[in-house]
Order: sequence, then C-alpha cells, then structure tokens
Amino acid sequence: LTEFSEIDQVAFEVEGTLDEQSRDWWGHVGLEEQPFARDLSSVHEPAIWVDEPTPNQKVSSPLTIKGSARVFEATVNIRLLAATGETLEETFVTASAGAPERGEFTATLISTPAPGTKALLEVFWNSPKDGSEMDKVEIALEFD
Repeated sequence: LTEFSEIDQVAFEVEGTLDEQSRDWWGHVGLEEQPFARDLSSVHEPAIWVDEPTPNQKVSSPLTIKGSARVFEATVNIRLLAATGETLEETFVTASAGAPERGEFTATLISTPAPGTKALLEVFWNSPKDGSEMDKVEIALEFD
C-alpha cells in the first residue's frame, strides 16, 4: 500500500486495536514494527512509475511530472508528443538515486500547447548497451 504516493503509513489492527497483542499477532509475522512507513527501496518493478500527472488528466503549462525510478545512473528521460507524433518538448531529469536503488524525480515541462490539444507523455530510460528506450511509461493527456 505504501507504494502509492498518497499513503505515508500503514498499520494493521486486530479486532479494531493496535496493541502489544496485535503486534505479536500469529507469532511474530513482522507486525511489531508498525506503523509501516513508505519505503520504496525494495520495490524493483515497475522500473518507472509516474505519480503525476495521471492518465487522461487535463493539464496546463507548466506541466509538473513526479514519480519514482530504478534506472541506470538515475537518468529519467521525458518526452511530450502531440497527437500527431510531433515532439513538443524533450528533457531528462536525475532521480534522487540510481539503480540498484530507487529514487524520486520531479520535472517541469514548459510547452504551451493550445487548449484542447491531446498529447502523450513518455517517461523512460536509455539502455547504456544500445541506447534503446527501456521501461517506457506512456500517459495520455489533454491541455486546458
């Protein structure tokens, strides 16, 4: 549950309470360290996920992109395409950590497409082996 950015902590209750008996539930199955905080260090897949914007969201400029990535040298590539396939803007950002760790990233695009423009946001990383685009996330958007 803590993989979702809007959830900071999770605790399990037994019959509506979180007491010492609840923490020792079923003979030490790991509930004693509650509440569990958001910790993405052991999340390996997907390699990239985008928390903001969400699919089919109506957006405006500047466009903020937020997410998490476990990619080579922490380099996250971002491309905004018009519905025609034309590249509106392309950039990269460095996540707070590179693989094998997972890092958070935030980027801002300043393209100003006309209201009603449908666009596709692509977030990916490039393979150091051959430059191919890896683990691409595509998000359909519409500009206000």
